[in-house]
Amino acid sequence: MQSASGIELHEHAVASAAGKLPAEAPPPVEGFGVHVQSLKNLVSAGLDMKNRADYDALVLPLLQRVGGSIEAIASSIKANLTGGLSDSEDFTSRRAAFGENRLPQKPMVTSS
Repeated sequence: MQSASGIELHEHAVASAAGKLPAEAPPPVEGFGVHVQSLKNLVSAGLDMKNRADYDALVLPLLQRVGGSIEAIASSIKANLTGGLSDSEDFTSRRAAFGENRLPQKPMVTSS
């Protein structure tokens, strides 16, 4: 299932129109402090919010679930906010935990 922002959500994690928070994500993959679904839920809520009430009801509680700050998120995913990721890092475990860091390719449009 996808949110209005186009981010794929875990079917149990979709917030209802009544403002319920998404369900808790599964435990993080070993070696990281946050599950990718928690990050997707947070980003989706942020992109979909329309006003301060949405922020207070959905975004802020989801941010608290992942540590409460961008610094906490960076620490959980083992990223450096100023230096990024190390060039010498083996990205196998990172890809397994968070997937590829790329947007899906759009189908090519052909003229008939």
